[in-house]
Amino acid sequence: MRRILVVPALAAGLLSAGCISVPTYRVERGAPVALNFVSGPTQRGELLAVSVDSLWIRDDSLIGAVALPALVRVTIDRQRYGAKHGLLRGASFGFVSGIALYVACRTAEEASDCGGIVLVSTILGSLVGVLAVPSLDNLRFLVVPPTVETLAPWARYPQGMPR
Repeated sequence: MRRILVVPALAAGLLSAGCISVPTYRVERGAPVALNFVSGPTQRGELLAVSVDSLWIRDDSLIGAVALPALVRVTIDRQRYGAKHGLLRGASFGFVSGIALYVACRTAEEASDCGGIVLVSTILGSLVGVLAVPSLDNLRFLVVPPTVETLAPWARYPQGMPR
């Protein structure tokens, strides 16, 4: 009976930990960007559209056009990773691994005390997740030159501003 429960428990654990996920690259909103001008302060907002000579961003409730030659670079926030993401992924992976180890330990013929394995595994998984965050956070920001080819895939309307 125990063996029958192990397979669904492991499958549910792997699915809940995010080990099996469908990657999605196109979003309904434009990417958050920071525009670095030749002179002046940095402007932040959602990238709406890009044309040959300008780009449109939305900042709070205002929509504005910016000339591409006035920009030095654009920093795109890909919002994929962060401290919260690393900690949650590490803790969930550690918890699922702990449950799998606990089940494996309990099915052994000379099973000793297996109770602490889930807690230890969750703590170790969280530690690995926290330690991985700095390297993952470097992947979050992408600095690109202000061209149509580099910015259009990140815009809400990659084909240009609707009329």
